[in-house]
Amino acid sequence: MSYLDFSNIAAKNLKKLSVAVLPDSFSYAVFDDRDHIVYHQYFSGIRYNHENTRDKILSSMSSFSGIQDVSVTCMNDFSFQTDVRDDDILRLLPSTQHKESRLEWIPGSDVYNYFHLNPSQESLIQLLGHGDSMIIRDFVTVLALYYASIPGNILHVHIENQRVFIFAQSEGKVSFYKSFTYAQKEDVLYYALSGVTFFKGAPYFTRISGTLAKDSPLFALLLSFTEKAILVKDQDRFADKEDYHDDQFHYYFVHFATIV
Repeated sequence: MSYLDFSNIAAKNLKKLSVAVLPDSFSYAVFDDRDHIVYHQYFSGIRYNHENTRDKILSSMSSFSGIQDVSVTCMNDFSFQTDVRDDDILRLLPSTQHKESRLEWIPGSDVYNYFHLNPSQESLIQLLGHGDSMIIRDFVTVLALYYASIPGNILHVHIENQRVFIFAQSEGKVSFYKSFTYAQKEDVLYYALSGVTFFKGAPYFTRISGTLAKDSPLFALLLSFTEKAILVKDQDRFADKEDYHDDQFHYYFVHFATIV
């Protein structure tokens, strides 16, 4: 059981299921009809091509098979944005070999986004059921939709263990997106500030989310070198806020953003 997991099994009217797929981890969250998160399960250090991994995840989710509103956020390392659709370019990129490539249009930014699930991830997702009614998006699109109605320049830094996702939006359009694994906190700051360069000196605000402790050196570094940095908490998504420590709310941002 992960420190991220919790369950409010007494909750009724379960309405939405959010799934996050990463290269070596998998998580899902269940929401009630008021969009309150009532259940969360996290699997780390997994191999999608191992049958026992698949069986463990599917067994865990079996109680929620009746939920019809299912959204999946893909958080793999490859994501490619272009303002001109060109499916042939995928054959030139080694990172797309043996992958199930997908294409989506990012609203407001007027760009196409190519992303992928590997065959084992794709197989697991399809076993969840719901077929064409299931919404599958890349994390960059989830972030773009989350911030679609918010004006100004936005820098978002999301941490999932040793993987970081950096997103920059300028006046409603995606201007920078990068995900990678990191060893040094300075690597995160370097790419965060790379995103800031697209703002051309204009003011911006920074939002931080994910498995990042508020007292961590990385959070302190981001706080020192970026503008107006705060944790994205969305504490109103919890039915019983008093059951959770104030420093925990930002851990679940991906699922909050996915169901928007």
